[in-house]
Amino acid sequence: MAWTDDSHVITCDGIVIWEALTNPDISDKDGSKSWNLRIAVDPAAPEVAELKQLHEKALRESKKPGVTLQRPGNNPISVIDAAKFPEIPSHWVCFSAGTKQGAPVVMSIDGAEMQPMAYGPLMYNGTKVRLLVHAYAYDNVQKGVNFGLDGVQIIDGTAPRLSIGAAGMSKDQVKAAFGAVVGGGQQQQTPPPPPQQQAPAAHQPPPPPHTGYMGADQTPPPPPPPAAAPFPPAGWYAHPQAPGSFYNAANEVLTEAQLRARVGA
Repeated sequence: MAWTDDSHVITCDGIVIWEALTNPDISDKDGSKSWNLRIAVDPAAPEVAELKQLHEKALRESKKPGVTLQRPGNNPISVIDAAKFPEIPSHWVCFSAGTKQGAPVVMSIDGAEMQPMAYGPLMYNGTKVRLLVHAYAYDNVQKGVNFGLDGVQIIDGTAPRLSIGAAGMSKDQVKAAFGAVVGGGQQQQTPPPPPQQQAPAAHQPPPPPHTGYMGADQTPPPPPPPAAAPFPPAGWYAHPQAPGSFYNAANEVLTEAQLRARVGA
């Protein structure tokens, strides 16, 4: 069983389809932060039945007058949108879990706590995770039950990335959208033919080829300087808790000056 107590459930392995864990959402109203994950799971997994029991328990114990068993409002579990997530089986379900109490604890598959600079590169659309969640009723502009996020365990941070962006549109949907604009919304313009050049008169020699500068004694312009190497270099990331510093997958942390000195930038 996945119950850790009478109010918390550890989910089955799920696939991240949207994440605001490494870059939390910020409220437009008061500037508060919330850490959220949305995952897809197999509805046949026994833990999904336990999530539904957790949802029902939140309805029974709801202190919100507008949210009851008879008036459940929004359900946190819904069927996956197969058009947006072609790599995920269409019969799977998905749900979100979040918290405003600070970043949740993130554990490795071995049960060791991970720091943001370690789990940040492993968190993307496609990562396989388990979540520790509870359920609570809400009654504001919307009404229903949400899952609160108490912890995350990364099961596979090397799984293939899903072909969706942060907005949840698949690559095929993006291509189709641009194709509709080009094919149906705008008429493509045919470029005009190049102007015809007149042949020089018989008594005049053809002009000398254009050299790009005025006289033979003039030195041609020097070549442009080489483009600067990108910074930070591949494999290094801005440290979320130490402005001006960078880290890599080996948990090595360097200041910008130290990193530039190392790579010769």
